[in-house]
Amino acid sequence: MRELGGNWVSSWHVIGPFSHFFNTTTAPWKSVQQVRNTFKESFGDTGADHWILDVSKPRDEKVPRAEFDGIKTSLGYIDIRADLAIADNKIRFYYRGEKGAQRPWTRLYNKSFRRF
Repeated sequence: MRELGGNWVSSWHVIGPFSHFFNTTTAPWKSVQQVRNTFKESFGDTGADHWILDVSKPRDEKVPRAEFDGIKTSLGYIDIRADLAIADNKIRFYYRGEKGAQRPWTRLYNKSFRRF
């Protein structure tokens, strides 16, 4: 994170399907507290805001799948996109599920994020 310019950012946004991720044997973090500790150890008190959003619910949402004759199944993975809205200088986040090119992007609202 430091190599990506982490000392100079004003905010960090950590997004993922954490209820799934924390339960895997290979996850480097097992809780939000461990994520918080990593940021504290890596950057100390740089003044940057830290935000987190669990997207397990959208990933678990059942959607009709054409390849299964419209039977609703949950997404196998989830893609996240961040865009800078230049007019109001804010970052907007979106997600979509597998077979991404065929699925629209859905907005993730900033009020859904929690400070960590």
